[in-house]
Amino acid sequence: MFRRDINIPGLRWLGEKQGIPIADFFLAAIAAFAALYLAIDYEGIANRIGRASHLDIIVGIVLVIILLEAARRVIGPALPVIAIIFTLYAFFGRYMPDFLAFKGVSLARYLSQITLTTEGIYGIPLDVSARIVFLFVLFGAMLDKAGAGKYFIDLAMSLLGRYKGGPAKAAVLSSGLTGLVSGSSIANVVTTGTFTIPLMKKVGYPPHKAAAVEVAVSTNGQLMPPIMGAAAFIIAEYVNVPYLEVVKAAAVPAFASYAALFYLAFKLGVTEILEGMVAGGRNMVSVAIATASAGIIVGVVTMGLGGLVTDIIDLLSHGSLALMLLITAGASLILGMGLPTTANYIVMASLTAPALVTLADMQGFAVPLIAAHLFVFYFGILADDTPPVGLAAYAAAAIGRADPIKTGLQGFMYDIRTAILPFMFIFNTDILLLGVDNILLAFYIFFMTCVGTFAFAAATQGWFATKNRWYDGIMLLVVAAIMFRPEFFSRYIGIDNHYYIYLVGTAMFAAIYMFQKIRSSSSTALASA
Repeated sequence: MFRRDINIPGLRWLGEKQGIPIADFFLAAIAAFAALYLAIDYEGIANRIGRASHLDIIVGIVLVIILLEAARRVIGPALPVIAIIFTLYAFFGRYMPDFLAFKGVSLARYLSQITLTTEGIYGIPLDVSARIVFLFVLFGAMLDKAGAGKYFIDLAMSLLGRYKGGPAKAAVLSSGLTGLVSGSSIANVVTTGTFTIPLMKKVGYPPHKAAAVEVAVSTNGQLMPPIMGAAAFIIAEYVNVPYLEVVKAAAVPAFASYAALFYLAFKLGVTEILEGMVAGGRNMVSVAIATASAGIIVGVVTMGLGGLVTDIIDLLSHGSLALMLLITAGASLILGMGLPTTANYIVMASLTAPALVTLADMQGFAVPLIAAHLFVFYFGILADDTPPVGLAAYAAAAIGRADPIKTGLQGFMYDIRTAILPFMFIFNTDILLLGVDNILLAFYIFFMTCVGTFAFAAATQGWFATKNRWYDGIMLLVVAAIMFRPEFFSRYIGIDNHYYIYLVGTAMFAAIYMFQKIRSSSSTALASA
């Protein structure tokens, strides 16, 4: 029940580590009854919808309390605390200052919404996690038990191990391949990092940098189709589009992000199948608890809080879309420090994604709904390597025997080129391939997006073909800006087709590279002389 030992006589069972206390079996039985109550009294609940009985209220209270306790044990205190804050706000919002005031709800209204409808705990996130995500998590775990993780690592090392920085490049590829079936940054770290971090240290990488490389690439594993983390399936439900449309929209940014970092059949025995099922069930616990607990927050928002959130964001951003995006990104990073990616996405998507679309539309700027949801999703993922919490950074630091804070900071610096991508596809929806059905055009957009991310990565890392001078960094940022807003530059220059402006940015990119190579060769020749 508690992670630390409890030495109080009669209460030592609260800190039990080796077995399951009898009290937990009792709580499990109560939780099972509370969860099954909808099925047990389905007809009665349907007939008195909106008029909760005393038993409905009692069961609802028990369900919420046990769910929050389960979230505390599995995920940590952050999500339960946030859910409690939203719950208190639902009851006492009427006493807040004018711009934060909320009409408030009764206990019966709150519990009816949260525990008896599909707009609370039993909402879209839990529905998707039970029907779809569980199958992917289960078969992903079984595939890993079959040796897929080791196969991906061996494949990456065989392809890239002989090149300069080979172990780091292998970490990029192996984490990307593992992300195809995993969808969890921490799982990627402990699967591939066990092999790649020691290899990077062996060839001379400092421990915190070796761990940071693995953190950055494993975090991006959640961006890789077809799994993309459990949140991708929830995005499809929220946006009301087929899942393949989400995969299509996320494909270019995901592969471009991995490109910037470069600069099976097994027969299974009965034991492996059972172990895979157990691992899949365990991996699913955190997702199920997170989605159910986040449903409490979603339920409060749908009681009428959504419009208030839009007003608050509008007030803080003073109507500026760029400032609005920065506020949303910052909130996602802060919230994600203590929440799993899926829970972070659900909370932020409920609060900010509709607000982004609405406020952008008020300014005459069209932001597709899927772009707003992916924006929130990306920054929720980046929280996994954001200090001071950064769960993936702690996992990698433990493997690499490095300082977790230094690892997190270095990993975030490596990952900063991912942070620019959400802003790119908000202002340039070409990257999401919306309305793009031509395969050649899709590859063209992918290549140009890579140029933009390469330029931004080179500018922020201070190195391209050689060490950047101050004007190199400025020119590289200009290239990134051209790829960032091609329509803006095409209108400014007077070119009708903004696809041509990509070529201008590519030409500048190539010119910077060429001049740096000439400068590097001249410096080498001078040093030799």
